[in-house]
Amino acid sequence: CENIPTPPAPHPVQIITYAAANTEPQNAPVDVNVNMWFETEQTIPGAGPQPTTNNPTNFDLQPASVGNTGALFGRDTFYGFLNGSIPLMYNATITTETNQVEIPPTRLNNLQPTVLVNATARYTTIIISMDEVDWSANGYDRITVSINASKTGGGTTTKLAKVSDLVFSPSPNDGRNSAQYVTWETTDGDSISFSWIATYTKNNVGSWTASGSGTDSDLQIIVPAKGSSSLIPVPAKPPVVVA
Repeated sequence: CENIPTPPAPHPVQIITYAAANTEPQNAPVDVNVNMWFETEQTIPGAGPQPTTNNPTNFDLQPASVGNTGALFGRDTFYGFLNGSIPLMYNATITTETNQVEIPPTRLNNLQPTVLVNATARYTTIIISMDEVDWSANGYDRITVSINASKTGGGTTTKLAKVSDLVFSPSPNDGRNSAQYVTWETTDGDSISFSWIATYTKNNVGSWTASGSGTDSDLQIIVPAKGSSSLIPVPAKPPVVVA
């Protein structure tokens, strides 16, 4: 009989719309229409084609009152079959009491657990690219990337969650030699700034580093082909003393 592969378990993403009781009429949602898809067309063995920009999964949320609080809430769930780090995309049209708010196509880490969709909530995603790295030529065993980021809006600057030691390796089988994505929740109108450091490691030899910074005008980190700082040697092992 035909051997039909068992598909992986789908990853759920909660799509939520919410507005507090004191939300201004121009921001209070009446109807929230959301499309979600994968940035790159893909077919998962045993699961079939996944949503694309031309054939997204559509959700229509009509938020309801939460008890006697005056708040509005609506929820649905997107299920997607993951393939490496290929990111999710979403856009939305939010009809409020007085107007419409359009959220343009926005990239998300595909492990994003929740997407808040309302007139002010937004997401910012940085891509970390390994396209410049020649693993075989430089002999690196791994590269780790750490990122510090902050958002500025309304005259206030707030630190975003730090990303520590995101690991990349030369093996094509562990999913860590391609681009990875980091997503933060932000607010409409925020500006983003970030700094990063990459550490290149050769086992039993030492490590090198490279660093840089950026803003939301270019949300990508292109890791250089090799570290530019001096070698940080592996500490020598103390001599073995034989009694």
